[in-house]
Amino acid sequence: MSPAAAAAVTGGIALVVLLGGWILDIPSLRTVFGVSNAMAPSTAIAFLLCAAGLWMARSRPPSGGRRAAVSVLAGLATVPAALKLGEFVLGWPPLFDLTLNARDPGAFPGEMAVPTALAFLLLGPAIALLDVETKRGWRPAQTMTLLGMTLPLLGVVGRIYGVPAAQRFVGGTVVMALHTSLVFLLLAGGIMRSRPSAGVMRMFTDGGKAGTLLRYLVPSMALVAIVAGWLRLLGQRAGWYDVEFGATAFVVFTVALLTALVLRVARKLYRLELDQRKATELQRSVLASIGDAVAITDARGRIVSVNPALEALGGWSEGEVRGRDYEEVFVLLDGAGARIPRDGRLLQRAMVSGQVVTSRGYETSLVRRGGEVVPVSVTASAILGRDREVMGGVEVIRDVSHQREVDQLKSSLISTVSHELRTPLTMIQGFSEILLAKVEGDEDTMFALQQINGSSERLSRLIADLLSVSRIESGRLEARIEPVSLETAVREATHPFAADRDVRVVLEDHGAVALADRDKLFQVLTNLLSNAVKYSDPHTPVTVRVAAGHGMAEVSVEDQGMGMTEEDLARLFQKFFRSDRTEVHTTPGTGLGLYITKNLLELQGGSIRAASTPGRGTTMTFTLPLEQRVGPGSVPEAKGSAQVGR
Repeated sequence: MSPAAAAAVTGGIALVVLLGGWILDIPSLRTVFGVSNAMAPSTAIAFLLCAAGLWMARSRPPSGGRRAAVSVLAGLATVPAALKLGEFVLGWPPLFDLTLNARDPGAFPGEMAVPTALAFLLLGPAIALLDVETKRGWRPAQTMTLLGMTLPLLGVVGRIYGVPAAQRFVGGTVVMALHTSLVFLLLAGGIMRSRPSAGVMRMFTDGGKAGTLLRYLVPSMALVAIVAGWLRLLGQRAGWYDVEFGATAFVVFTVALLTALVLRVARKLYRLELDQRKATELQRSVLASIGDAVAITDARGRIVSVNPALEALGGWSEGEVRGRDYEEVFVLLDGAGARIPRDGRLLQRAMVSGQVVTSRGYETSLVRRGGEVVPVSVTASAILGRDREVMGGVEVIRDVSHQREVDQLKSSLISTVSHELRTPLTMIQGFSEILLAKVEGDEDTMFALQQINGSSERLSRLIADLLSVSRIESGRLEARIEPVSLETAVREATHPFAADRDVRVVLEDHGAVALADRDKLFQVLTNLLSNAVKYSDPHTPVTVRVAAGHGMAEVSVEDQGMGMTEEDLARLFQKFFRSDRTEVHTTPGTGLGLYITKNLLELQGGSIRAASTPGRGTTMTFTLPLEQRVGPGSVPEAKGSAQVGR
């Protein structure tokens, strides 16, 4: 039963006994319909206090105020118990015995039994100490609860065996009521289950061999002992055998039952072990079949396992590296050839953040055992446990030597072709502009010149986009970060579009200064404004909003155009993506603009997102870090640079 349910049932029974049994004077409610002696009013009050405390502390460490309330409730529950124990040990006069309105309270009116008082003195503080844990993981609350459970269990077994002395405790006169014993066991179970992943309960809830052993053996052994003892007493009282034979039969019967129980548990554990072996072998087979190099570490960064691909790539066998520090064996270098420290490695970042982290470009290199340096790409993620605690990490390393050679060849080809194309394109564009300005021809001639000029401009933009994509993917695109006035940047970017369209600038923060690359910020704004103009009706406005807050500047470009579907938004920033819609394909474009825009913003420490409704327009919003100010007249941050690729 859950802690909340245990608290609710405990409080409900205590309330029924207190209100119905004593205040309303219904004897059957305080004596379980006559099969037991009455639960004392002070016992019911203590149960109510314990139930309230357990309810407030049922899950997670409570806040300061709730923790104090739990301690107060648990402390109050022990007061009648302590007074009763004082009566028993020191001979004090009755100080807290209540009879309330009962006309016939019974032989011991309102008296709490001694074992009941002892149980409250253990379970009350246990509720208050639920979240206390020693350095070795020991929980005092669980130990006190286990000790407290023995007293009501003794009362239940004593009632089953018909031994009143077991229910009174040594020297006591009042017998613990049957429903008192059962409610104690219920309350103790709720306390134990309130922190299932801590202390000894961690072993019970664990899915491994220890948890299986405890879950099977502990309840079964208790039941075997109780049943065997009851059968022994039953036979002796019926005259079937004498005391000596009963003791011998009890031992033999108990040993036989426990042996059968142990064999059953052993069989269960054997099957569990076989399943675990199969799972481990399957995991090793899967790991060995992965073509990329994989390393698994524990939470402290020590190597647990490496697959054959990493053995071949790094030159180390698994037996040689198991248990050693991962960064000491598999050394990674950055783009400048410097060793990447532990705090700078992707695996450490992934274990701190709990997210998957991937390198970009070809700047990271692995030092093999013989000293050879191999360019690699790295993907790292943390291994999280049931409560999302970090148990270790996984890093996947891929040799990208061939890809880097291909990329270098591609970049060289693009650079060469672009250079060879730019020269004639510049001449074509220049001469077409001259002819358009100087020549007065017929309508067909002027149209042809305009087409030549427009086509040359589109080719120039395409070449520039291809060069940007090449630099992004190779990690060679750099940004010069400096303070940039967003108002100035936005007005400069919107000016060319404002001649033909209604472009509105809304400045919610006139003094916002972003840390960005001025030229690349202008390119981002131009790309977004160009899209907004191309994909919306010429008679509708385009709005640019500038806001700032929480250390980030936020710029939005809004149009009232054709909008996009959810499927389009999911792929919007992919390279070469263009929607399949007819109205999109009739508009010139390459599908590179937003891909470049996203990477330019990430290079500057920003991000971009899109929101759109088909037929109602699109809003593109990007963020950039704000310049940090410490007061009026403060000195701006120093200029710096950033580079794609880590």
